[in-house]
Amino acid sequence: MRSSIRSAYATLSALVLTGATAAVAQQPIPPLASRWYAGTGGLLETRVFTVKGNSTGCYLLGGNVYGGYALTPTISLQVGLVHGRGGSLDDNFADDGTPKYVPASYKQAAWGVPVQLRYGFSQPTRRFQVDGILGVSIYRTRQTETNNVLYTNVSTDGWYSVKSHASAVNSYFDIGAGFRYAISPQWQATTDVAINANFKSSGYYGISPGAGATVGVRYLFR
Repeated sequence: MRSSIRSAYATLSALVLTGATAAVAQQPIPPLASRWYAGTGGLLETRVFTVKGNSTGCYLLGGNVYGGYALTPTISLQVGLVHGRGGSLDDNFADDGTPKYVPASYKQAAWGVPVQLRYGFSQPTRRFQVDGILGVSIYRTRQTETNNVLYTNVSTDGWYSVKSHASAVNSYFDIGAGFRYAISPQWQATTDVAINANFKSSGYYGISPGAGATVGVRYLFR
C-alpha cells in the first residue's frame, strides 16, 4: 500500500515539474530595456513627380536611414530620410549608346521624409516578423527636363537638346508590408515592399500610383 502511495506521489511530482518546465519555456522573452531602434538600407522605387503642373512617372535608386519607437508591443512610429536619383524610364540613348529621338526625358534628384505607423502581426518571440505599414512621405525633387528638338529638314541625327531645371515638393500616401528576420537579439535583416500614390491628382482617374522596395538591417537598442 505504502509503495503504491509513493509511486502515485512520484508520478504526480513528475507531472507537476514537467508542466512547470513547459510553462516557463512558453513564456515570452522579456523585451529589451529600450523601445528605440534604427536602421538603414538600399531602395528602388517608382513615384509620380508633379513639377510645374506636369506629372511624370520616374524611378529612384538610392538609400535610406530611419529611427523608430515602439509605442506599444505591436505599434511603432518610424521616421526616415531617403535620397535617390533616377528619371523617366526612357532616355535619349539606345542600348548601344547611340543617340535616339525622344521628345522629352526627365532626371530626378530627390530627398524624402517618410513617416510610418507599423503594426506587428507576429508574436514578439518569433524570429520572423511581419508588419503592416501605413504612412505618408514628403519628397523634394530637383528635376532636369531635356526637350529634344528635331530639325524638320534633316534626318533623325539632326536634333538638339534644350535643358531646363525646376524644383518641387510632392507628398504621397504609402501602404505596404515589412518583413524582418532576427539575426541576433539586437540585429534584424529587413525588407519592405509598398505602393504609393501622389496626393496631387494626375494620371488615369486622378490616381498617380507607384511602388518600391527596400532591403537593409535594423538595430534594436538595449
